[in-house]
Amino acid sequence: MRKLIIIAYLFVVAAIFIQFTEYEVMKPTKLSKINYLIINSDINSVVKVSKLDILSYFEKNTDNFNTLSKYMLNNEIVFGTRPVILNKETGIAKIDDGSIKKIANTLLQENLIKGVESENDDESKYVIFHIDDNYGTYDQGIIYMSDKKVIDKGKTEYNYVKYYEDLGNGWFYYLFYYDQIRDGDVFRKKAWDSLPEQERISILHDLNKALVQLKDVVIFDKKTLKANETQLVISVTFNTKQDAFIGPITIYLDPSTKEILGSQVRG
Repeated sequence: MRKLIIIAYLFVVAAIFIQFTEYEVMKPTKLSKINYLIINSDINSVVKVSKLDILSYFEKNTDNFNTLSKYMLNNEIVFGTRPVILNKETGIAKIDDGSIKKIANTLLQENLIKGVESENDDESKYVIFHIDDNYGTYDQGIIYMSDKKVIDKGKTEYNYVKYYEDLGNGWFYYLFYYDQIRDGDVFRKKAWDSLPEQERISILHDLNKALVQLKDVVIFDKKTLKANETQLVISVTFNTKQDAFIGPITIYLDPSTKEILGSQVRG
């Protein structure tokens, strides 16, 4: 009789353990949500210029990269803008050194580099040689950073991937790209439908160009106007004619229910 009681007790304990285990497995975690929502991109099949070609070009022209970068960082007053912008149409005419102007023309006329951007701050300096980009998909090039900590802080965030390869002496190859979000078109349509007509007519791109991201955001309660805890949301961003003045339109949605949670304050 005692053996039967012990066996029955063990069956009960096992049943409780199995139920508890199943609950833990089925209970959605933040990590499981992230893994479900993100569709990894085969970015190498999307970029037009291979990393190998870019690294080979940089290796052959390292001296020109260094010379032009040093000039741009030390002569911001010549260009009259911060950041300094240099491309085929902008900035070259302002260069007051003939040898530097020749280097800039050579790098830009060879059609691998689309443009150069630099900024010289006391704590950190950077020069970006933009190679190629596709809005909402990827950005690729060579960057000089005087402070590597800046790169270390700019970590990958969910579906926005930041890849760096250290080339030495402050130079890095970089490739930033967006992984796709599951049901991205559904989120775009939901966000679009929530916008009033006066906002829709200010949007620059087609609906399928709206940027969909997975983010941690503090959402404000509409009734109390108090900030809730940070939560995982889908953001859909529309670029507009007023971006330079008040920023883009960004709508936040619940990843599971696709319900509109709120929007980013502009201005």
